[in-house]
Amino acid sequence: MSLYSDRCSNGHLLTEGSSFCSICGAPAGKWTCPQGHANESDTQICSTCGASRVASASNASSSLSAKQFSTPTAEQIPVDVPQVPGLRVPTSNWMRFWAHLIDTIIVFLLTSLTFGILGLGYLIWAGWMQGVGRQSIGYMVTRQHLVSSKDGSVVGGGAGVGRMFLHLLDGLPLFAGYIVGFVTGQTFADRMVGTLVVRDKH
Repeated sequence: MSLYSDRCSNGHLLTEGSSFCSICGAPAGKWTCPQGHANESDTQICSTCGASRVASASNASSSLSAKQFSTPTAEQIPVDVPQVPGLRVPTSNWMRFWAHLIDTIIVFLLTSLTFGILGLGYLIWAGWMQGVGRQSIGYMVTRQHLVSSKDGSVVGGGAGVGRMFLHLLDGLPLFAGYIVGFVTGQTFADRMVGTLVVRDKH
């Protein structure tokens, strides 16, 4: 027994009991010519313009194929599709050192020129920027970012500022925290706050 019992409005065979064509989506019962005239299913020639039903079915299939497989234009691509960020990898110890040195020099210069006011302000600003996923000047130059050591997310401005001042403990005694960070990639401050410094891969 055949699975096909009728044709759609454009002449494609329909499976039994279906109301719409699986090829072109046209309803069963009537077919339309290229000019849009509706005709009964038992006719092969358009009663209005004389167009052939076979030609109409061929044109419908060609149009459908072009729509299905054509490459979308820039206007058709949704604007809210998230963009994949650049890959990040754990940074090197020397990159951490240079970033910290740059920020330290800036703090020293601002402190000496403004009796510590702008130096303190820069430490707070740098810690906040690092915490919210942005960069201090040292991190910007070396293309590094501060992230959570658990899931790679931002840690927040408060945690960034806290980490900045916890670096004071890294210097005591004898820069032990920095030495541990140089070996393991995390200073005492990083371990207490739960952070990791990464860099852009490209």
